[in-house]
Order: sequence, then C-alpha cells, then structure tokens
Amino acid sequence: MTQIPATAWIPPGPLLHLDELVHRNINDWSQELLQSFHEAEEADGDYSSDACTYLNQTALLASLQGKLPEANTLCNIQIKWLLQKYALEDMEPVDFIRMFQPWINQGRLHYVQRHYGKAISHFNMIERVRNEKPIELEHAHIDYQLVKQFISDDEYGAELTDFLYINYIDGLLKIYIKTMKFQEGLAFIRRQKVYSPERFMDLLVECEILMMEYMGRCDMALRMLSSYRPKSVMSKLFFLYHRAINYFIGGDRGLAQNSAERLAGYLLKVVKDHNFVEFKKLVLRTAGLCLNLGLPTAAHQLYLLGYEWSLTLKDQRYKILFGLGLSKSPESQEQESRDWAEAVLDEIAVSSYKLPLGPPYKDIKKRPGYDASFQELNQYILERFVS
Repeated sequence: MTQIPATAWIPPGPLLHLDELVHRNINDWSQELLQSFHEAEEADGDYSSDACTYLNQTALLASLQGKLPEANTLCNIQIKWLLQKYALEDMEPVDFIRMFQPWINQGRLHYVQRHYGKAISHFNMIERVRNEKPIELEHAHIDYQLVKQFISDDEYGAELTDFLYINYIDGLLKIYIKTMKFQEGLAFIRRQKVYSPERFMDLLVECEILMMEYMGRCDMALRMLSSYRPKSVMSKLFFLYHRAINYFIGGDRGLAQNSAERLAGYLLKVVKDHNFVEFKKLVLRTAGLCLNLGLPTAAHQLYLLGYEWSLTLKDQRYKILFGLGLSKSPESQEQESRDWAEAVLDEIAVSSYKLPLGPPYKDIKKRPGYDASFQELNQYILERFVS
C-alpha cells in the first residue's frame, strides 16, 4: 500500500490550493456508482473487491451530503456482509482490509462529529494488536492473534500492516491538529518512531516536521530537514517542498525561491505516468508556491506538465485542476487564458465535477446526462447487501 505523505496536511497559509476547490456532482457520482455496481455484478470473478470499493465510495458520498447516520449505516452493511461471506478464521489479509476500511470510515465520522475518543477506538487497531488485546468491532470480536499473524514486512502481510499503521498515524495526527494539541501530537509521532517498521521512518519524520510547522517552529523544522536524510526519491521531493514552505513562512524569500526552483526542476524530470495522487497534488501545490514566490515560468511549466500528464492518464479531476492553473497563469497570453478557461468549462460540463468559484465557473450549464439520485443508489444497496 502506498504511504500517505504528511504533505496532504500542510497548514493553510497564503497559498491557494486548487486541489481543494473541486467537488463532484452528487447525482452524477451516484449514477456512476450505481452503474459500477451493476457492471461488477455482471463481470466474472470475485465480486467482493469491487463491491467493497463502491460501498466505501457510497458511504463517503453520504457523508459529503451531511448524511452521517446513512454513512454509518452503509459502513455497518459492508462489515456485516463480509462477516456473513467469510469466517474470521479463514480471512486473508485483503479480507481484513476490506472489513477494517468501513470501521476506519466510521472513526472518521466520529471525528467529523468531534467524538474524538470514539474515533481513536476505531483508529487504534494496530495498538491493540501490539498490546495483545482483541479488536472490538460493533458486530465482531476479533482475536488479536488472527491479525497479528499477518503483521509482517513480507509481500503477503505488508499491505495489511501498512493499512493499520497508516490509518492509526493519520487518524490520531488529525485529531491532535484539530484539537490544537501540537505538543502532544509531536510526542505521539516520536513514540511511533520507536514501534513502527523502518520503512515508515520517512513518513514519521515528515509528520514530525508538520507538527513543528503547526507549532510555528520553522527553526525546528528546518533543523530537522537539514539533519535527516530521507530514503526514497518521493520523500526527498516532499521534504524539499517542506523546506521551501518553511523558508517562505519564515520570511527568507531567497532560500524559499531556491528550494522551489530545485523542486520544480526535479518534478519536471519525473516520469509522466506517475499516478500517485499525492504526487499529483505536490506538482499542483509546487506550481502554486512558485507563483507566490515570483517564479511564473516554473509554475506554468508545472501546470502544463500536469495537464499533459492528466490527458495521458485520463484523470478528469486533475485535468480540470491543471487547466484551471493554466487559465490563471501569468505566462499565458490573453487569448491562451481564454482558451484554457474554455477547456476547463468544457471538461466540467461533461464530468461529475464542479468548482465552487465565481464566474465563469460557478453556474455552468451541465450537458444532459443521467438523472439518478443518492436515494436510488442507497435503495439498491439495501436490496442487494442486506439479508
């Protein structure tokens, strides 16, 4: 499982993060999911993998509408359906991931409602396994040994191991940030450095730097960035972004520009078919950082790279985002800006996405399409998955 870099949680500063502006149209998304369910049922092979993916997305769709009880119900439906389908003793690592994902999602629903104690009880499964305590789901009592046997670095157990560690670190760190307990969050991350597998060290150090940023301690963050050497190429890029951000926030514009230029240069050389969502987000945010630092050429090149990249990958969301960046780029001539804006409008019109911005993006007339509702999707799930 790909690690989630802490870059996703950079505190909001003077930067406009375009990736936070795109949202999906509820009815279009509902129709896409309903169609996906039907296609998965008709296809050969194991239906449970696709079904769990679409159930998770439907629960997310419900939560985005503020339908938190419905989202919680959808999570319970998935857990109970899997418990009916498989005996706990026969479950493979991937089966536990499919069952634990909606449990994690329920923890996120508690987080949204500020029930932080309940949220932690959903996120701390790896802690319970380490302490040899059972994992208590709402509909199942799971002996820790059933899970512990798969906690490993080998190919068979690594995905489940990564899933449990990442969601534990991610969930608790967000709670510490939300409650503004940055010092406690820093202590938590440092404890995890003792217990977590070595391959998580880059992620944990980045989380450590993040907490220092929230504490307003750019000096500490920069010392950490200077003393620690990340292992992976991706982590090196994320760390360079943090270096630029901390120089920027700390008021050292020259060093911030230098770091941003270096990062942009590296990103422009990276293979264009990289489909890691946090990497695409890094390209987008680095372009925004370059604009803020008076580096419009680098920003324009990154937006253009991302747009061409999204065309190759057929990634509709990021095609819109990078196109939006090009439409606002100072390097685009007046006619080019209008052309990019028109391209964004055309893409939105045939997509399930929308932009909550002012004219000309706010009131886009969507082309005729499916007219399905979330209620229809929810009714299908009740009929198909509830015995």
